[in-house]
Amino acid sequence: MTDRARLVALLGGDLLVPTPDPPSVPGGCEVVEPEQLVVAMHEDEAGLALPAFTSGEALLRWRPEGGVCAARDGWAVAELAAVDAEGRLAIDPGSPDELLVPVLELVPLLQARSVGADPATVGASPYLVAASSEPLPAEVADALRTVLADGPEVEGAHLVLIDDGGGSPGRCVAVRLVEGTDPATAMPALVDAVAAATSGAAGLPFVVEPAALRSAIEASGTDLLAD
Repeated sequence: MTDRARLVALLGGDLLVPTPDPPSVPGGCEVVEPEQLVVAMHEDEAGLALPAFTSGEALLRWRPEGGVCAARDGWAVAELAAVDAEGRLAIDPGSPDELLVPVLELVPLLQARSVGADPATVGASPYLVAASSEPLPAEVADALRTVLADGPEVEGAHLVLIDDGGGSPGRCVAVRLVEGTDPATAMPALVDAVAAATSGAAGLPFVVEPAALRSAIEASGTDLLAD
């Protein structure tokens, strides 16, 4: 099991994500802001992992010939790794204190953070619990369906129960965004559109659906886009 406190601390800062590009000076580490991030994957006996580094020195231990990387928020890197349900996040691979984290360990942290809970205190189980036994009022469900269907960045949405870490599961809308959509921009806009359409959804949390929980959400959640 991964050192949870250390992982959460590392994800709370910026991480360097390597690209396949060679540095302009051999043996150097260059931080750039690419128009489109293409990641150079880490490979070991267990397969591929998304690598991220806490410093240029750590990257050079992994790739002594040097490399080009982009600085990204650690939680955004975790979200990127979670796109592959069977993948891993490798923090500082090649260093003595490397962390190799399966996506299934990242998912509960991402879910906890999305509902305002402290990721450092969650257990290893995903926060998804089950379908809500309390359906939304028809007028609220209709307003949600209209807003979600009109959102070009929305691919799916389900009403589910989320365990907030306090033993009292609460309802939540898990939104599946179109690949490439920036959740930091799309989710606040979506919440604002819902608030403008109906007051009945006030206080209902909206979270980005983690790819690793997609099948569980589809199986146990209420499809809000269904007629």
